Amino acid sequence: MSTTTPASSGGEPDIDETRYIDETPLTRAAGAAADERIIPVETAHAPAVRPQVGPLYVWMMVLATFGVYIAFVAPIAISLALKLQQVEPAHQEYLGYIIGIGAAVAVLSAPIVGILSDRTRLRMGRRRPYLLVGSVVGAIALVIMAAAPSTLVLGIGWAAAQLGWGSALTVLTIIQADKLPEEQRGKVAGLVGFVQMVAPVVGAGIASAFVADDFLMFLVPGAVGVVFTLLFVAVVKDADARTLPAPEGAIGAVLRKYLYSPRQHADFSWNWLARLLFNVGVTFNTTFSIYFITSRVGGTIQDFAPYVAINYTLLYLIAAAFTLVGGALVVWKVKSAR
Repeated sequence: MSTTTPASSGGEPDIDETRYIDETPLTRAAGAAADERIIPVETAHAPAVRPQVGPLYVWMMVLATFGVYIAFVAPIAISLALKLQQVEPAHQEYLGYIIGIGAAVAVLSAPIVGILSDRTRLRMGRRRPYLLVGSVVGAIALVIMAAAPSTLVLGIGWAAAQLGWGSALTVLTIIQADKLPEEQRGKVAGLVGFVQMVAPVVGAGIASAFVADDFLMFLVPGAVGVVFTLLFVAVVKDADARTLPAPEGAIGAVLRKYLYSPRQHADFSWNWLARLLFNVGVTFNTTFSIYFITSRVGGTIQDFAPYVAINYTLLYLIAAAFTLVGGALVVWKVKSAR
């Protein structure tokens, strides 16, 4: 899971910030325009006014996020630990190295994917190609992990899974910044945050049901992710990007914008720190919990997989409830500030 800075590509609107408004079938579902086209705005210096998105867009975003999280959180919960026990039973500490390398790949690739999508000029848009390719790469990576004969191959597969599914999550985050008007961001963020808490529970439950078969243990959660991301790509249209002006600035200059002053952007910095601490805590809890339980109680990972799923259920349902409360508070703050 990665975070972006205020200057990241995720903060850009779907089309040029000052000259265009992107109309899609989803904005029409919310009562907007009657056909797909890009409409020039009369005043070049006026900020783009994003129309509210309809419920179809919101639920497609929620389902896509839900699917991606199921696909690549399930291995952290159970599948990776079980597979590592098969290929390297005497070195459980290798699990930390594998997950750490995968996380580094996700962190390094996220800004690159964002920058490349900003510069993409394809008929199917700027974002959808990366969402599609990311889910395919993630699915192939899960196959590699399921068939891995060694720790090295397992680590390579996990790094590829983080690259693929992490890129898909990055694009979904950017699309939210592209499309959502300010008054809808809190609500959608709350719903997306809620499914991010529920998805690990579902993913762990699916994986625990297939611990007897390596391929099903990895590929069934992956299939859920692929189906929901493909559904998003098919339903949520992205404007034809071939006629868009080229983005300004070299890639190196954009990357340098990731350096920022925490004092000048205090709200963002606190938000980033809170997310970092939360994810560190969740990772510590999920990565080695099944090893901890089996070492204290005795037995095998296969025996205790259902109990790990129950543990995740309690943990994430509590977190999900507070996520919904947080989203509601954001909506209240935005309305009260007007």
